[in-house]
Amino acid sequence: MRLSSFNIFSKTISEDEVIIYIEGELDIFTIDTVIQKVDEQTVSNCQLDLKDLSFIDSSGIGLLIRKVIDWKDENRHLSFVNLRQNVEEVMEEMGVFTILEDVLN
Repeated sequence: MRLSSFNIFSKTISEDEVIIYIEGELDIFTIDTVIQKVDEQTVSNCQLDLKDLSFIDSSGIGLLIRKVIDWKDENRHLSFVNLRQNVEEVMEEMGVFTILEDVLN
């Protein structure tokens, strides 16, 4: 039984920019909801605000990398902001920033 909480919602900043707020845990149980929310966006710029993300596992990290690459391939920009220290450390240890730097350059 899963006891953790999860919430996702978006806020339109302009006709071409959206912020998606992800709260709780980003893992195998929640990635489908995030995929759906990101894929429904029609804007050119989207930020994933992760300030209230308490946990991320390898499936969540894979999702973030895959979506950044997908958006780049569509000439759009997807980024993540406001990382908590524990989430940033996990992403650093797994090489996320190096991978994205290589892919985006």
